[in-house]
Amino acid sequence: MKKLLVLFLIVSFYLVPSMSFALNVDYRVGVDDFVELYINNNLIISYDAGPSADVDGSANLSQGWYDISIVYKNRWGSNKLWLNQDYTSTGSYSTIPLEYYRSLDQSGNYINGLRADYYDLSGGFITTIYGEGPIAHAWAPYPPGVYYEGQLGLWAGIFGGDYPSGNFEERLSGQIYIGSSVPPAVPEPATMLLLGSGLIGLAGYGRKKFKK
Repeated sequence: MKKLLVLFLIVSFYLVPSMSFALNVDYRVGVDDFVELYINNNLIISYDAGPSADVDGSANLSQGWYDISIVYKNRWGSNKLWLNQDYTSTGSYSTIPLEYYRSLDQSGNYINGLRADYYDLSGGFITTIYGEGPIAHAWAPYPPGVYYEGQLGLWAGIFGGDYPSGNFEERLSGQIYIGSSVPPAVPEPATMLLLGSGLIGLAGYGRKKFKK
């Protein structure tokens, strides 16, 4: 029974959300020219206009992982998109570390960064990139430390800043960590299945032993 209790505590540690107070997080998206930012299925920021702009929104959530999705459309060719955060409500925005994003790769394992599905503006699928950050653009790094295609640097790679002539749609999806501390390591789905199977097996063994 001791083994059963230990395994139960391990599984509970990963499955039960931490009890913590709500945090107010301010977000700022730099965009040209369309973006929708959703966190925990709530629309946080929406922008649809030609000029480049920095657009603000906020969320009030307890510490933990939450679903995030970003729809970005570049219709004018300047390719600007980045996402910053501020926990101080002072306007001191900073780049969100890549490890504060996670998503599943082709094998179903968690990786840092988000899944990025690219389309042309008529909805035709182009490609998928795993481990994407927001957030980057085709210009000189602004702000410093932006991410694209899983690495620091300019918005280059398969698009080279243009597809075609800068026109494309990017749909980012995955999860974002809310909290000021480094997010805890998360077991892969296969690991959780193994832990669950072990727990069930030990429960059956304990029941059998108890009957004897």
